[in-house]
Amino acid sequence: MTGMVRFPPSSDSEDSEHVAPVVFLQRRPARERVAFTRFDDPDGDASFGGTLDENGEFVPKEEPGAARRARVTTISGSDLSDAELEDEHAQKDAEQKARDRAAKLSLDQLARRGMSRWELEQVLKKREIDDETIRIQLNRLEDVGLLDDHALATYLVSTLQERKGLGSAGIKQELKRKHIPEYDIESALAELHDEEEEARAIELAMKRIRQLSTYDDDVVRRRVHAFLARKGYDGHTINSAISVAMAKHKGFGVRFE
Repeated sequence: MTGMVRFPPSSDSEDSEHVAPVVFLQRRPARERVAFTRFDDPDGDASFGGTLDENGEFVPKEEPGAARRARVTTISGSDLSDAELEDEHAQKDAEQKARDRAAKLSLDQLARRGMSRWELEQVLKKREIDDETIRIQLNRLEDVGLLDDHALATYLVSTLQERKGLGSAGIKQELKRKHIPEYDIESALAELHDEEEEARAIELAMKRIRQLSTYDDDVVRRRVHAFLARKGYDGHTINSAISVAMAKHKGFGVRFE
């Protein structure tokens, strides 16, 4: 674009004014920032091109042909090769199969009997399930309430006392064998009442005394004491139970001094 500019005359010039042509320079629009991407094809051909949009996102050049596969290489990293993608997919498939197997084994075991977290963990380890899969599976079972050490401890306290006649110490030992956490054990044992435990000890002592009807009182006391101790009753409860039981059976074939 051109134009004319008039200049005022100088003091030593005879002309009134001067006229000179001027070329006006237009500001060219900002060029698009160009980013490059490479399109590789099986034949080894390559073409380059692409732009960055207003958000700085890369917009690739249209793919040269259907037979070509675009592969974008950026500063932050590169795409995985076909072999690497296959390995990644194979690894994910293997992990999913391991999780499915762990879930089936866990449900089968829990359907048979109640188990602590530690007990189920040992079963899965023997089946060669990896540690991370085991951890995920056990956490999932706890989340849905199928694995609950506190509930198991509460149930065992009741059944071990009623069915096996165990005292507090015996019950605690059984729960520890299952590696139930100490706080769950103590919480469950707190539900036992001393009166109930003593009544159970007396009942067991009376049954044992009837089996020892041909022995004198010293032998009876020693054997009943040892029997109740193995059941997990404390010394005070044992002595009290023996005294009550022997008094009730006095004159029934057991000699007392």
